[in-house]
Amino acid sequence: GFAWDRDRFRRLLDGRVRLVVINTPHNPTGRVAPPAVLREVHALCAERGIPLLADEHYRFLPLEPGPELLPSAAACGEDVIATGSLVKCFGLMGLRLGWMVGPRSLLDRARDLKDYLTHCVSPLSERLALEALRHREALLAPRRRDLLANLALLREWMHDHAELFEWVPPQGGVVSYPRLRLPMDADAFCRDLVREAGVFLLPASAFEMQGFVRLGLGAAPRDLAAALERIHDFALRYRGSAVPGSRRGAEGPCA
Repeated sequence: GFAWDRDRFRRLLDGRVRLVVINTPHNPTGRVAPPAVLREVHALCAERGIPLLADEHYRFLPLEPGPELLPSAAACGEDVIATGSLVKCFGLMGLRLGWMVGPRSLLDRARDLKDYLTHCVSPLSERLALEALRHREALLAPRRRDLLANLALLREWMHDHAELFEWVPPQGGVVSYPRLRLPMDADAFCRDLVREAGVFLLPASAFEMQGFVRLGLGAAPRDLAAALERIHDFALRYRGSAVPGSRRGAEGPCA
């Protein structure tokens, strides 16, 4: 279930570790670290003098009932470094803007480096970024609506196709990480799927693992339905026998 493993984490904190990076909501699993886990991670790092960096780029997109903004690890202490951006949740890739929260000394050094490398961000981009944050609910509401519709669709599809995938539903962000149950490795599955069906999934080898695939939820619901239908048909050909699950009959480009 991609659950927090305190003992394993403690074992990893040996003398070689100079920085701990956590990612919540997590890419690729979509799991969210609750505040109690964030506090425990921070405490284990602090007692060893190891800085903690939290990548929180999907923080604006929770997928479970509750607050519309997930908690930040920055609340654990002034020594925590937290980063976010307008790219992932807002879909504003062209602005290429984000932020960092952390100790004043680190922020001053980061500002000096930024000034040395590129001097400043475009004032127009800064103005657009501020307007996006001020009107974030108007921008995020339709994305959340599509994501929740996609999550419901994917939940039903995974239930119908339990012989194909083992799946832990995501709690935040726009990705999930099912385990492949077909008698083939994930790299071959993803390679043949994109070539034969026009659907791109990322194999677990990209994350130094095996057996899983990353499946995105960020498409329009109609496109996700079409992509799932193509995955269904593709898997049928590989198994050579019927796979439980109904055809959705969706049309349109796959995501």
